[in-house]
Amino acid sequence: MPDITVQRVAKTEDRSLPIFKETEELLHQIRERAFRLSIARGRRWASALQDWLAAEREFCWPAAELMERDEDFVLSVALPGFEPGNIVVTATPAN
Repeated sequence: MPDITVQRVAKTEDRSLPIFKETEELLHQIRERAFRLSIARGRRWASALQDWLAAEREFCWPAAELMERDEDFVLSVALPGFEPGNIVVTATPAN
């Protein structure tokens, strides 16, 4: 298995890595799209989750699987066009 860079965040409050800004921008786009889907459906609250999931799919969440093995985690992600050396994983402490 190829080596992947893992950036460890020491404190939960630390949001200085670029991934946090990128994630917030992506979530903003998903929220906006889900809202537009909701408006198109007539704003039925029963469809809110469906609208959110549809918006997520449009913004290309990759297929992923996380498995726990002994004391390690194995993350498999479908990222066509990327080489393992181009991937950086950011780990944050649990609250």
